[in-house]
Amino acid sequence: MSDPKDTPETTIPAETAVPAEPKGPDYKRPLKEWETADLLAFLKGELSGVPTQVTPGVIKEYARRESLEAAWSDAEVLAFYREGKTPAQTKNGVYVNDVTRPNRFPGEWSDEELSAWTSGEIAPKGKANEPKLAAELVRRFDLAGPATDVPAVLKQYRHKTNPAPVPAPAAPAVENKPVVEPVAAQPPGALTALNVSFIDTTLERYVKAVALSRQVGDEEGGAAQRQLDGLFSYVLRLEGKALKDGLDRVKRTIAHHRDGVFNPSNAYRFVHHLKGNTRHQAQHVNLIELFVIISGGNEARKKQVDIRHMLSGLPNIQAEMLTDYFKNHA
Repeated sequence: MSDPKDTPETTIPAETAVPAEPKGPDYKRPLKEWETADLLAFLKGELSGVPTQVTPGVIKEYARRESLEAAWSDAEVLAFYREGKTPAQTKNGVYVNDVTRPNRFPGEWSDEELSAWTSGEIAPKGKANEPKLAAELVRRFDLAGPATDVPAVLKQYRHKTNPAPVPAPAAPAVENKPVVEPVAAQPPGALTALNVSFIDTTLERYVKAVALSRQVGDEEGGAAQRQLDGLFSYVLRLEGKALKDGLDRVKRTIAHHRDGVFNPSNAYRFVHHLKGNTRHQAQHVNLIELFVIISGGNEARKKQVDIRHMLSGLPNIQAEMLTDYFKNHA
């Protein structure tokens, strides 16, 4: 009998070795069947064996479930999760390469975007060009125009938003005059005149555009709804007292027209024309519904509504601020 030590050791040929299992989910399965943790792991670059072609689908599916900035491109999303890089912003917080901007008309641009354009920090694309943006400045900020003269409009806008300082009057020569108290400065965080003008004007335009006395087509109604949605986004970017005051102005308008365009039977006629995913539409609808409920005067209904749940699709900070507002201030 041969010695076991003399028996050659059996090895598996390299060509028959079992390949290592790819880390993560089976990428051939529909993305809707992936766990949210796996979607996030892909965005962070922690999965292997998954082809890069699924990147757009992964980002879209993740955005459907979790809060993700719609303004970022796919490349910017990956750079954020894999390298910690935040997309470039202007001095007033506008994303320079906002991918939603080419699909929005000038009337859907925020004040911050218009300001960034006037300072040359962002360029018009898609549905917006310089003459259209100049016309929007004239309309929104009550400039003299003419809207066709872009340089003149820009000059007027800059003068209105950054007027030259007025020299202080010379001290009176007569002694012992009564002391006149100075006018109180605007409280920190309060709405500016431009904030108030934009909020009130946008609400007024919406109410007129979708008035129940008019026959409103889907195109016109959808445009009005998108402008209202842009206003909500604008107000939610405010902070502190300005946020509360901005929400108060929206609440007052909705309460005033609760038997008209903001009646529960009419308030949601055109929300299906909003751009973005169904989750974004749901956030828009929930915000209107909260204002309608709060302004309805039904105390029992107010106590029944789960405010935090209705705001769950928003980023945490915004959801917390709005929950506090609707619970304690509205």
